Amino acid sequence: MRDTPELIREYEDLEKLFYELRNIHPGIRNRELFRKTVDRLAEIDATPPDGYALPAAAQKLVDCATAHGWNYLVRWTYPGYPREPFVHVRVGRRGDDTGDWEVKYTWHSRGCAKGKVRLFGHGLMTSPGHQVSYVAPSLVKVRKLIANNPVTES
Repeated sequence: MRDTPELIREYEDLEKLFYELRNIHPGIRNRELFRKTVDRLAEIDATPPDGYALPAAAQKLVDCATAHGWNYLVRWTYPGYPREPFVHVRVGRRGDDTGDWEVKYTWHSRGCAKGKVRLFGHGLMTSPGHQVSYVAPSLVKVRKLIANNPVTES
């Protein structure tokens, strides 16, 4: 269960701690506590609300990114969110001297049956040489782009 009072309280406490630690100079803050806080927040954010699951298209994008060495972030609405839940999915990797790759999509439950989400609008993308966000191509094209630009050991 994700939306329990205990988890909601834990999330609120962790979020408060995160903002307190973030405002302390990196050289003097407790790095281990900061890392554990960030990791636990990310773990909670990656967990879908009760009755929801990551859409198949989003899971394919994450799987493709992982298989080719790209980083990813899945972020659902926070526990106890009072409106229709949504999920942000970001994939990216370091690029060359002209910039990095990053693609962002959002799936939203507005107007959907309980437990369902649909792609909301267009994704946004930045790529080497184009650091201003622009409309991302289709998910199929993005997966091909990821496969054609894997992270290589240097």
